[in-house]
Amino acid sequence: MMNSSFVSIIETDFIPDDADVIAIKQFILQQTSHLSSLLSKIAEAKSQYDDLCEQQVNLERSIEVHRRLILPSRRNIVPEDIWREIFYHCLPAQHDAIMHPREAPSLLTQVCSSWRQITYSTPRLWSSAHIPVVELEDTTHPRNNERALAQRQARSERRARSITDWLNRSSSCPLSITVGDSSFFPFADTSYEATQGHILFKAILPFSKQWGRLNIAMTKARLADFSGLKASDFPSLVSLQLESITTWELSNAHTPLSLRDLPLFLAANLHQIKISPATEDISTYPLRWHHLTELVLHHYPQSMIKIINLLRKCPMMIHFRVAGALDPLEEPLTQLQGARPQNDCEPVCFTNLKTVEISIPVNDYHSDAFDNLVMPALETVSSFIPSLNRSPLLSLAQHCDIISLNTSSTLFSEEDFILCLRYCNHLISLYLNNPPSFNLVPAAVSSMTPLQGTDTFLKLLSVPDDNDEILCPCLEEFHCATRENQFSDQGILRFIEVKQARNHPKLVKLKRLKIYLPRHQNDPMAEILQPYLEDGLDLGLQYKNKLRGRRVADEYRNISYNIPKMFHHAEVSTRTKLF
Repeated sequence: MMNSSFVSIIETDFIPDDADVIAIKQFILQQTSHLSSLLSKIAEAKSQYDDLCEQQVNLERSIEVHRRLILPSRRNIVPEDIWREIFYHCLPAQHDAIMHPREAPSLLTQVCSSWRQITYSTPRLWSSAHIPVVELEDTTHPRNNERALAQRQARSERRARSITDWLNRSSSCPLSITVGDSSFFPFADTSYEATQGHILFKAILPFSKQWGRLNIAMTKARLADFSGLKASDFPSLVSLQLESITTWELSNAHTPLSLRDLPLFLAANLHQIKISPATEDISTYPLRWHHLTELVLHHYPQSMIKIINLLRKCPMMIHFRVAGALDPLEEPLTQLQGARPQNDCEPVCFTNLKTVEISIPVNDYHSDAFDNLVMPALETVSSFIPSLNRSPLLSLAQHCDIISLNTSSTLFSEEDFILCLRYCNHLISLYLNNPPSFNLVPAAVSSMTPLQGTDTFLKLLSVPDDNDEILCPCLEEFHCATRENQFSDQGILRFIEVKQARNHPKLVKLKRLKIYLPRHQNDPMAEILQPYLEDGLDLGLQYKNKLRGRRVADEYRNISYNIPKMFHHAEVSTRTKLF
């Protein structure tokens, strides 16, 4: 509108006459010509800009490729020891190295000749191996002709040679080996010798003196591969994990081999053992019990008193984890109820014991099972021990300084459960399967104003009572899976507000709160909780899906809900997904 004589009448109700129309048309013609000239200049400037951007890209590319010419890795300035350390940290931390060209260490040999030389000359890069056993078809099937069987065996032998080459590069380093068997059906005797499992096991047997950690998942029939070994054949073995597949072996032609006869248990330095399923009485195994520092048993069909007696055999134990399973053929429940032996054993001191996790599925009558066990270093306890009287966990809580507890309130009376937590004055982490309902309010909280449902428990964890005491005041991490007894949304919100405010000198702020609620959300809390999330609170509230068969996003699920393995007890259906 510059240089226009009509500026004052624009956006008014002025009606131009014929002379005004002619003047306006002339002005528009002048402005159009000027606009064309301006667009031409813009196009020229844009062309120059594009040329400059292209020059910039070319210069950056040129600088980068020339910079690579003087990299320390190309000029071998970085010492090989540094590269070896870097390569070692490329290996997986949670499992043994996978024998695949796209995984370290094999991947590192494909970068350049220098890296290949360093990788091949570093024994510890090849000191771990995960060896999967690929499922083979039953050789008795008509489709499996001799040619097909010969091809499979040839492939297995090539894999065996690759395993031998891999392990040879480890020199004299202790080996960590995982052998996984996915063959979930029985083989006939004539075909077993030709299966991959047997051929691959034969490939690792010559390296038995280097075995440090051995993790084997296989059928019991294949344990025969180890039957010819002696204790002197694996002097470096410190850790043994056995996952035996037994479901289909009852009809197999092979004679079942007892784990008790496995010579691996005779290893002089063996101190870590994991067996799943542990269907036999492991107390009869020829182990060096005084050397064991970690014992993990799944589906162990023994009573509580036998589990404790097993622990008493291991004075150097650090981590003790047993998930029980009742075998009705050996120990029916009626026998457990018929006798209650007295715990008159001598006290045993476990100086190094830090973790005790015990889960058994039947009622036990030995509430004094832990009474003669002294555990000054105990920190982590997971207890799922049904009892018709006083829970044995009370003894542990009273005499040990527990900082992490995983249990269910349904295994106690409400009074005993509160008493147990009173003993845990320095508890930092609590994993709770079903909170107490407080239908019968215990004396410890009778003076408080009653809250709706189980919110009383959250108040005990955050608000001092008449004696100025708070339940578990140091609690920083709280995981809870609710079923019948559920917290209200407002109760959870009050709990967070009080804990994070720290209005009491003994109270510690929450760092992590994870709660599973099998119901729909009642009160929106996103805006109220946002400041606590920004302040660093790791919060996860899982509500029931509103639409059946569809996952509904939860606005509070900022982090995956992570529950310890033993947290999945009979109290929670295995079909229930917790985050």
